[in-house]
Amino acid sequence: MAMSKKTSRSRSSRPFYKKSRFRRALFPSALVLLVVLFFGGLLVLSQLGPQKVDYNKVKVVEDSPLSVKELYVKSQNLELEFDEIVATRAPDAKEMEVLKEALDLAQEYERRLSGIDVDAEVRRDELEKRYHNLMSIRLKAESLAAESDAERFAEQGDYAQAATKTYEALVSQRSINEEFPRSTATDIGRVAQLERRRQFYQAEPLYQKTIEAEARSNAFVADRKWAESEQALITAIELQDQLNRDFRGMKQSSALRLQQLRSKLSGIQSGQRAIDIERLSNEADVKQLAGAHLKAASLYQDAARLQEQLNLDHPSSPAASTARVADFLRKKETAESFELGREIERDDLQLIRYLRERQVQAAIEVLGSLRRNLEQMKETFPLSSLNDDERVAKVRYLNFVQNDLPFIQRQVDQALLPVPGAAGLNMLKTEVPQGLYELVMGANPSRMKSTANPVDSVNWMETRVFCQRLSWILGAAVRLPSENEFRQALGPLRYLVLEEYVWSVEDADGAAHAVAQKKPFASGFYDLLGNLSEWLQSDGRTLDQLALHIGGDFQSNLETIFTVPVRELSRRERARNIGFRFVVHSPE
Repeated sequence: MAMSKKTSRSRSSRPFYKKSRFRRALFPSALVLLVVLFFGGLLVLSQLGPQKVDYNKVKVVEDSPLSVKELYVKSQNLELEFDEIVATRAPDAKEMEVLKEALDLAQEYERRLSGIDVDAEVRRDELEKRYHNLMSIRLKAESLAAESDAERFAEQGDYAQAATKTYEALVSQRSINEEFPRSTATDIGRVAQLERRRQFYQAEPLYQKTIEAEARSNAFVADRKWAESEQALITAIELQDQLNRDFRGMKQSSALRLQQLRSKLSGIQSGQRAIDIERLSNEADVKQLAGAHLKAASLYQDAARLQEQLNLDHPSSPAASTARVADFLRKKETAESFELGREIERDDLQLIRYLRERQVQAAIEVLGSLRRNLEQMKETFPLSSLNDDERVAKVRYLNFVQNDLPFIQRQVDQALLPVPGAAGLNMLKTEVPQGLYELVMGANPSRMKSTANPVDSVNWMETRVFCQRLSWILGAAVRLPSENEFRQALGPLRYLVLEEYVWSVEDADGAAHAVAQKKPFASGFYDLLGNLSEWLQSDGRTLDQLALHIGGDFQSNLETIFTVPVRELSRRERARNIGFRFVVHSPE
């Protein structure tokens, strides 16, 4: 009995692959199957690569009496025939047709071939280049010859013939570019160059005439023949005006010269003194541009003195002008204050950079120097055009709020989010709270006062002042958002349970609520709809036109808010249901 039990346990504990002959044969069979599948897969992959074309098996479009192989062979034979021609002489037009036919057959071969033949593509490409190069030889030669003739005529002073020949060269080059673009002679830039040269040749005779007319005018002035001088200068002006209209952008065209000629005419009409004034003024302008600012200031002073004398001696003259005296004096002080103005400009740029980089202490140090220089500019050079009232206002304001600068910058930086789809543009994620508005503006116009509530009862003009001041603090451009930017931040409203995101008449209890109390929209912005309607930049409208505000408010129902209503209001009008938020341009 014991032996029997032992035998039974021994059989039942055998491995499964020893239980029968069928199971013992299973492993070798599976191994053979795996090997067959592996090598079969390799064979399939090898068939996916580039294949040599078998012309007996290729599929063709039956639209020609020639087979695909016959097309290729005939193209090769024609190419060999053409090679024999060019080996002995330059091909004529009829013989070029042999190469053209070889190219056409090569293209037809590629079109009808159902597979890919890389060698045929390379051959067709070379044939095309060769054909284009040979066909452009004559045109290139004609173009170069015409250009050479044009240069010769120009040297002889025959600009009309030079312009005609240049046009012929241009036409030949344009034919090459359009008809044989694969040719090495193709040159798009040469067409533009030739066209510009042609215009130069056409303009040069007019330019010479206007120079000659001005020279005659100068000669008459030397002889004090004012009438003759005036008539000659009028001719010069008419010719220069024609040059400016008909040959804009050419060397002979010059708006500055036209203005100078007209100024000279005005001077002639008022006599020698006006000419002297104009000469001094022009010389001063040149000195100013050259950086000789003190010399320029002295010349402007002399011009102002002569103009004052002209006004006294000839009060009815067209050249008499008290405004011109003031202009000369303004230019004089501008020239004298140039170095100080440049220092102010450097300090201002440094201030902006420090504020942008949040280096507030460094900005405050620059602010002191900038304030002193601005005061000196105003006191010493009150007429200088380098006086900048907006810059003065900015420095005074930043000096006033300098202790609050770090706090305001942090408050704004932490509350900005990028506007989706608007690169480099960030927007405040909430409506502007009363606390931030009061820090920046020093006042709070809201009827429902609370630091965390959005500022209300603020008109559009006040939001512009706020944005300007905040841009000074941040060192970056700040403004109201456009309607498109607002909608980009809002995103799609479909499938939203709107009451979870907005305060409306249904739950606001007749007043605005603190910012960011409900869910943010997908982009991260709060209260884009409801609570308070928000002022928009209102691009495309003048300051005397109504401004736009968007989004509905605590008095609007959900159905109205869902439509994202846009309404109009006077820019100076206040409403307790309107606030705003702003966008900041990231500096490049």
